[in-house]
Amino acid sequence: MKNRKVTNRPSPKNEKQMIEAYKHANPKANKKDNKDISAVTTTKGEKEHGLLDPKNNRSRDNKIHIAKDVILDKDLKKKKMNRI
Repeated sequence: MKNRKVTNRPSPKNEKQMIEAYKHANPKANKKDNKDISAVTTTKGEKEHGLLDPKNNRSRDNKIHIAKDVILDKDLKKKKMNRI
């Protein structure tokens, strides 16, 4: 898992399932630096989830932020499907 430059994006319809898949992929996510699991878009346009500061996660800005432990949504969907 990498740290990347990202921007905020609206949460997908299946956000709760994506968060559970993220927690399964990264079990330490809840205890890491008081950060929120957020839906983000990288500067390359890839849709991902990562750990973002709460003040940046809840804002509606389009500024670039650094997210920790970013995982592609495609990979989260695979993990979600494997758990069912």
